[in-house]
Amino acid sequence: MFFNYRKIAYVTLSVAAPAIGQTVSVGCFSTGTAGVCVDHIQTFCQSGQNILPVGPQNTYARCFNEDGYKCDLTAWNLLPSSSDGDVPSAVNCQTILDTISEVCPQGGQGSITAGTFVFTLDPNEGSCGADAIAGGLGSST
Repeated sequence: MFFNYRKIAYVTLSVAAPAIGQTVSVGCFSTGTAGVCVDHIQTFCQSGQNILPVGPQNTYARCFNEDGYKCDLTAWNLLPSSSDGDVPSAVNCQTILDTISEVCPQGGQGSITAGTFVFTLDPNEGSCGADAIAGGLGSST
């Protein structure tokens, strides 16, 4: 699993998600900015359906400005480099990021059993920058 470099302690929580028939594994960041990013989760997850497939070991990310901080949301494709790209599942994305939002005040990351993406919700100080659009600045690498 991809680990964020700024975590001092990685607290793992596994939750059964009956709606998708899978287990959600979430790790909460123990340091950093606390922030509420829940208003941007659906936009991020739905916009991920309208992109080209994310290449193996690459990310799809968007930044959203909040009042006094920003919300960085990322989907990281864990498929090996010999695989084709993939589009992140909107259902998995929403389930994981909603869980992180509920239990991790400083953000975190998580995945679904047998899923190919790790999703990260990370509130940070500052703003997305002057080039951020109202719906969030996006990138895919």
